[in-house]
Amino acid sequence: RIVGYFHEKDQSPARFELFGENGELSKKANIEEIKTIQNHQTVTRVAIEDVAQKLKVKLETRKIEYDKGLADKIFTEQNLKTSVTSASQKLDTVK
Repeated sequence: RIVGYFHEKDQSPARFELFGENGELSKKANIEEIKTIQNHQTVTRVAIEDVAQKLKVKLETRKIEYDKGLADKIFTEQNLKTSVTSASQKLDTVK
């Protein structure tokens, strides 16, 4: 289950809470910054906390470009699975 919290004023995302199959809070994602980039509301900073493992990570988007004219077929479920599997296999051989 994922619970999302949004700012009342502009409906932008504030944070998300992710719960495991046991119903316990597993992760929190706090949206720290949203910028308008190429007319798109873009999350540019997010802090993620793994509650169980007591780990924190911050993600920052430094550069992004929209509407690059990529073919829709690139984003099919099967193509994305194939791409991730291929990348994982390459990482395994590097180790």
